[in-house]
Amino acid sequence: SERIFLDGSVNYKDGIYTGIADAYNEDLTVTINIEDNAITDITITSHNETPGFYEESFEEVPALIITEQTTNIDTISGATYSSQGILLAVEEALAKATIN
Repeated sequence: SERIFLDGSVNYKDGIYTGIADAYNEDLTVTINIEDNAITDITITSHNETPGFYEESFEEVPALIITEQTTNIDTISGATYSSQGILLAVEEALAKATIN
């Protein structure tokens, strides 16, 4: 999918938005908080990922998205599908926040 950069080229409405995507398993759900055209928080609210594999991606991917303000980040080795699921779910949530 096309990665999203929060660089001011698209405007986002402040608020809390939910996105769902398939990761290694189905239905990884995130909630994001948008403030002043930036992602200020990402919470993984539910998932069906396999214990022992997803944990590092759940710690690192949301933090990287917030730090870099983009979904154009590397996936976590050993947790590629979980990482991609987070990115896709965040992108779906951002799509809901987009001001056309």
